[in-house]
Amino acid sequence: MRTHARFLSFLTFILFLPICFPLFAQDTDNALWTTLDIKKKFSHGLALSLEEEYKMRENFSNTDKFETTIDLSWKPLSFLKGGIAYCRIDYNHPANNSSTTEYWELRHRYIAYLMGSYDIGRFSLSLKEKFQLTNRVGVDASANKSNPTNVIRSKFEVDYNIKKSPFTPYASVEVFYTLNEPNGVQDPSATKMVTEIRNAIGVEYSIKKNLAVDAGYLYCIAKDWDKNALGNNMGGYLSGYTNALTLGLSYTF
Repeated sequence: MRTHARFLSFLTFILFLPICFPLFAQDTDNALWTTLDIKKKFSHGLALSLEEEYKMRENFSNTDKFETTIDLSWKPLSFLKGGIAYCRIDYNHPANNSSTTEYWELRHRYIAYLMGSYDIGRFSLSLKEKFQLTNRVGVDASANKSNPTNVIRSKFEVDYNIKKSPFTPYASVEVFYTLNEPNGVQDPSATKMVTEIRNAIGVEYSIKKNLAVDAGYLYCIAKDWDKNALGNNMGGYLSGYTNALTLGLSYTF
């Protein structure tokens, strides 16, 4: 067990080493991500959940998006769960070349996922593979925009069950692999590449058996194609960085 504990401590350290690098660069934003999740469990491992998410950006001064997700999952085995979901996204789009003011953009996201977990002592390891297709309403695909966008998300998480404690600390890393990122060329397949990495740490507190709150910190590195990144309508990829405070409330019945 001591070997397992040392191995997991080392793994967690390596996993989250990137967040120790400078977090407050000039192009780093500070954000707030909040979630409210209500889940109904049924027999035979079935569950239905409704999640509302609200995000802020620009140093907590502006709304970024609202997300409403309906999720149907099935857990046939104690270590295996799969599901499908639909997410409606209302995105407060920043001003750009086509609009001098912010405007709301509606997006529809369709999701399928599979998650496996494995316990080592009081540690719980999990890997979640998710495919998502996001359609931006009223947006035409072009050399500089993919629509819909297809993304594979891989999330690895480590939880620790503290004996006789309502607190459960966790750490995770999630990688976004876009299957059709635009690259300035009119090509339906476009570019396949890692476009986002999220590193997170936090703790969950169980108020009751079926009620819990969650608080944490997330550091996000995202890369997007910009048709004028190099000036004079010369395209390129731009990176953005986000420090996010995460807060959540979940209820299961």
